[in-house]
Amino acid sequence: MAAPRPRPGGSLTTLACALAAVIALAGCGGGDGAPAAEASQKVAFEAPAPLPGPREAAVLAIRDLGEIRIELLSDKAPKTVEHFKKLAAAGSFDGTTFHRVIPDFMIQGGDPNTRDRDPRNDGKGGGGQNISDELSDVSHARGVVSIANRGRPNTGGSQFFIVVSDSPHLDGNYSAFGRVTAGMEIADKIASTPRDEYGRYGPPDRPLENVVVESVRIEPIVAPTVTGAPGEEVTPASTGASPEEGTRAGDGTSASGEAPEETAPGTAAGASDPTRPKG
Repeated sequence: MAAPRPRPGGSLTTLACALAAVIALAGCGGGDGAPAAEASQKVAFEAPAPLPGPREAAVLAIRDLGEIRIELLSDKAPKTVEHFKKLAAAGSFDGTTFHRVIPDFMIQGGDPNTRDRDPRNDGKGGGGQNISDELSDVSHARGVVSIANRGRPNTGGSQFFIVVSDSPHLDGNYSAFGRVTAGMEIADKIASTPRDEYGRYGPPDRPLENVVVESVRIEPIVAPTVTGAPGEEVTPASTGASPEEGTRAGDGTSASGEAPEETAPGTAAGASDPTRPKG
């Protein structure tokens, strides 16, 4: 799926803008839409306030940069969260790269095609198992994570994107299933990495040097400890799963994601909108 691109400046004519958008999507190979960058607004990141109820977390280990921790919103998008967890448990994200990065807008990854040495097919994979949309009241504020799609309903696959600026124009078009609670500075670094903006060597906005996701692990809900009698600790059974019940990418220990080829958020099928993420 293609990643979102900034809207051309006002000095261009309407025809030139449309032509630039078509060329941008064509460079993605799959013609899928990505989230549009229009109306995006970057604000200082503050860790979001805890939401009611315990939640699992996905931890993305980024080579040479550190970890991005994502709170999974299973109460807002339960099927999408389960889909993401299963992919993580199968190691589907291990060794993939962020293949589309737009400064002050979003970063997109999750395409298994990015593991090979051919950049031309980046953004075209991960759509073999489409999932239904789960649209909710979660707005695409800075740090929100959503599934990319092909510009049509119910076409999400493995590709996902993290918005680094408030992008409310994406609301109602993409399934938001998580939000960054730690490591947002790493997402910002990825968004600002030097990129092939015009697609000379592959899809537009592909980083010139690979930004590799080494692994994605799912951390379980940790039951809070309640103190009983002196020296005694009681763990309520109703508070959540124990640490042993977590799923770690690649090991499949328990049960519990697009860019150049798939349509990014906000792009209609067959059309090109440089301001939306492509899945």
